[in-house]
Amino acid sequence: MSLPEEIGAQLRAAREARGWSRQRLAEQTRIRESYLAYIEEGAWDRLPPAVYARGFLRLYAERVGLDPEEILREAEPYFQPQAEASMQLSRTAERKAKQEMRAARVIGTVVLVGLVIGLGWIFSSHLRGSSSSPAPLSQQAQSGPSKQTNVGSAPQQQTVQVQTPSVQQRQMAQQSVPTTAVAVRANGNAVQVSARGSAPLPVVISATTARCWISVEADGKTLANQTLDVGEQFRFEIQSQAYVVLGYTQGVSLAVADQPVGLPDIPGRSTIHLQVTP
Repeated sequence: MSLPEEIGAQLRAAREARGWSRQRLAEQTRIRESYLAYIEEGAWDRLPPAVYARGFLRLYAERVGLDPEEILREAEPYFQPQAEASMQLSRTAERKAKQEMRAARVIGTVVLVGLVIGLGWIFSSHLRGSSSSPAPLSQQAQSGPSKQTNVGSAPQQQTVQVQTPSVQQRQMAQQSVPTTAVAVRANGNAVQVSARGSAPLPVVISATTARCWISVEADGKTLANQTLDVGEQFRFEIQSQAYVVLGYTQGVSLAVADQPVGLPDIPGRSTIHLQVTP
């Protein structure tokens, strides 16, 4: 199904009124020039799925000074068939992602148990080695020749010195504890992510199960307006705060300071406010 030609003509007229070529608009929006041509021509069947096409239309309208909500209302009837197919695909991808996450948790548990057993064996071996070490020569000289004890006499007591973990072991244990705490709170399609740690904090957005359009603004600077294909990532750092818009929240994962952020199960667009506190 094609988008109505009036929408494409309206957007093209607004672009040309500003004296912009498609190439310049593509640089402004980070949308491929071919997608801009499909939008202006009303070639719906050549655009990505509906969730991305909506984002393209919204961004196009905003850049050329039109009301994006009005443009989306006019185009909405033409999104319905594609939206149904996209939802079916997203459900299949979501089931696959959950299966992979369960398998990863099982593997992580096995590795953790093996690590604990290995550290316990090393520590116990260290204790056995320290307790079986021979006494100093000065103590042997002071003890003198061994004396024969009578039957029924009290046995001599032995003192075993237990050594505490070394400084290196304590440092390794401290390094294994995460230094950044992350909290997530959602209210509808708005998500608040609070990270407590030393700035700057690295942030990674990954398209795990589906393509996703993203917009990133960090510390007052616009860093991205683009589409991530499955397997692609976008990395950036924040000093104090950032705003991230996801076109399809269920298709991506988010990590702050190498810690996965559990995003809520939002079927479509979401706005994430990342805030760093020392």
